[in-house]
Amino acid sequence: NDYGKNAVTIATRKGRGFRVRAKNDIRKAIGRSVPEFNPLFEAVVVEKNHSPELKKRFGEVSREASFGLLEISFDEMFEVREAQVEVPDYAPIEESAVCDECGEIFMSSRGLTKNGRVACHACMNIRHAFLDGYGIHCH
Repeated sequence: NDYGKNAVTIATRKGRGFRVRAKNDIRKAIGRSVPEFNPLFEAVVVEKNHSPELKKRFGEVSREASFGLLEISFDEMFEVREAQVEVPDYAPIEESAVCDECGEIFMSSRGLTKNGRVACHACMNIRHAFLDGYGIHCH
């Protein structure tokens, strides 16, 4: 479920599992470890300032912050709780087909046959839901 949260739930097929979420003050912990990270994150990621020098410095500081995270205890960064979730059915397994347009293999239910030729939805310009940083979208 895409709720826009920094959390993940890992569960068995029976729905029993754990929900792990980043604590609300995780950026403070990173800032204590690497003070330059948060201001650069704001500039490059949030404000989308893509000057080459700034992006280069952000890359360097991000690597430093990544290794710095290894020094912060798991309990300081994350909250873990048991969870019971509804697990969706397994994905259907269907026959594969080869697109006569692009030559790629695709799930046969995601294609069309027209004038004796088989084409995948991508080559037919049929759009499906997609996920980006703002959620799941349908055309």
